[in-house]
Amino acid sequence: MIEPSPALFYQILVETFGRNAIFGTRAVTKIKLVDKDHPYCETLCIDKGGVVHINKDFWRKNIKTKEDAKIVLIHELFHAILGDHLKLDSKMGEYDHYIANVAMDMRINAAIMEAFSSRSYWGANVL
Repeated sequence: MIEPSPALFYQILVETFGRNAIFGTRAVTKIKLVDKDHPYCETLCIDKGGVVHINKDFWRKNIKTKEDAKIVLIHELFHAILGDHLKLDSKMGEYDHYIANVAMDMRINAAIMEAFSSRSYWGANVL
């Protein structure tokens, strides 16, 4: 199993973005592991301070390869870069918070698919 750590996060950033990885290191301030019963982080999430919280139980069950880790960590990085973690307001109702988060996730997942699903990234035999 791949262990979640700041070193893994920074390694993925450098391998993915090269010299531009510095922007990611400024958007995320810390990687923190949380227990499975964490009140608001069932998977991965980022808080207003730029701390990525990784639910240990989710990670253990779902992240089997470095590519899996890359997908979820870059997803959280995009939240940080886009400022999504600052847009969700604690005054929002639970439903509005959920809908806003789903919309942000959809936008990020579409951007990730666009950026990383090209033939040049995956190889000519894919897609």
